[in-house]
Amino acid sequence: MSRKLNKEEKIAFIESLDDLSREEKDRLLYELAQIDDLGEIIDYIDNLYHRTLKRITGRLEAFERVSKNRSDSLPFYLLSLTKADQLKTKQEIAGFVKKHPDLTEWSRSIKVKTNADALFAGVEMDIAEMTGKINKRIETHLKQTYQETYLNRAYNYHKQTKREPNFKPERLEEEYLQKAINENFKGKRFSERVWGSNMDELVSRVESLVTNDLNRGYPIDQSSKLLAIEFERARNRAVTVLQTETNGIQAQATLDEYQDDNIKKYRYLATLEVHTCPICGELDGKVFPVKDAEKGVNYPTMHPHCRCTTVPALEKGGKRYARDIETGKGYEVESGQTFKDWRKQQLDKYGQTAIKDKLQAERLERDRVRRTKEQFIAYRQVLGSQNMPKTFAGFYNLKYNDVEGYKELKDRIRWAKSKFPTEKSLNGHFKSHGKEFGAESPEEYQQLARNLLSSVVSKNIIGYDTGERRVRFNRETGTIAIGKRNASGKARITTMFKPDDGEEYYHDDYKKEYNND
Repeated sequence: MSRKLNKEEKIAFIESLDDLSREEKDRLLYELAQIDDLGEIIDYIDNLYHRTLKRITGRLEAFERVSKNRSDSLPFYLLSLTKADQLKTKQEIAGFVKKHPDLTEWSRSIKVKTNADALFAGVEMDIAEMTGKINKRIETHLKQTYQETYLNRAYNYHKQTKREPNFKPERLEEEYLQKAINENFKGKRFSERVWGSNMDELVSRVESLVTNDLNRGYPIDQSSKLLAIEFERARNRAVTVLQTETNGIQAQATLDEYQDDNIKKYRYLATLEVHTCPICGELDGKVFPVKDAEKGVNYPTMHPHCRCTTVPALEKGGKRYARDIETGKGYEVESGQTFKDWRKQQLDKYGQTAIKDKLQAERLERDRVRRTKEQFIAYRQVLGSQNMPKTFAGFYNLKYNDVEGYKELKDRIRWAKSKFPTEKSLNGHFKSHGKEFGAESPEEYQQLARNLLSSVVSKNIIGYDTGERRVRFNRETGTIAIGKRNASGKARITTMFKPDDGEEYYHDDYKKEYNND
């Protein structure tokens, strides 16, 4: 199975391409740096969303445990609040605002009069902290992107025209960079686009979902699954904002460079590939005066995920890249070739059916990616991030390229969802061993057994599997969990306890299973 090249290997590969000019290599290296930076930020966003989801789920589980231990009804508990808990929540809010003074106004709107208020105040703080960190990371990225794009465009233009550079150093200073990223895009400033709308929408969705489930008496694990879906949607919106803002700030830096270098006209360049949108396809190749450039009308970005760009409208020469619809490979065409010209060329070469087939194949692949991503979210919700591939790309690669690895992962999912055969069996084992683990309920004891049985064998977790039995022993806690598969292959928990003779018990069990071999 082939592996992905790391950053250094990609750079070395580009430098080794003897058929490319220095200018072409520099352009590819610049694009590689942009892609790598985006990838790192998307991984950062993924990790933050997962950690925040886990924190909120923990709040809900704690809330459920406390409410179950009370004699009054859940609706009554939701509407009540002790003075001690009220003070504790207010202190938590005060500490949070001290760390995030820009949320002082938000804190004034929070009224903590009920347990439900206290719960949702915690949820809002978790989401606000996550969104603030994402906001800061994206803001830094956009400033760096502006600087790099402005200098890169100036460098390439002057190398092509042999004219002296005329860029303005003040464009690269903090004051202007802040102004550049706060330029309105369809009426919203940067902080509103990244922080406000996404945060408010996620908070609203989470609170609505949890309130409905609590009032209906649904278990928290059901709410957690729906929360995971909401968080994935919010994560996708954040990534869309990141990609759109990145393209937007590149377009702004390019436009500023045009103005500083007194470039009079620019040519609009759509991405030459099969799913280029009609709006950008219609603009492709058209020339506009720089003074008339207007974002969303005749200048990028035209829409979310817009990847179009512009170049100085020089008299002649230059190349641009296109992508073959059949092979997917990139190739160079003359800079004057428009999207319509490219599309006609592809139609003449492959025919209308080929394009339809390609679009259908891409739709099927997108559907597969969507379903796999939903599965990744569900699996990670069950197993946690420590027992899963860290990224969706890693999970996708495991599922479709590592048969044995994916089979083992699915087996762990079965054990993570396993139960005792009967409620009587669960209650009996909880009564005998629950206190060993500090478990407050049979359900908590059962969950601890699931966690151990679904663990990966490692230095601290030893174990073995036969056709029927699964045994795991935690060396750190001295805990053994035993499970059994029934005739249909369904996983069932047999027991979990802390044997008096510790690890020796596990080894004796192993010897009995394999007849001392």
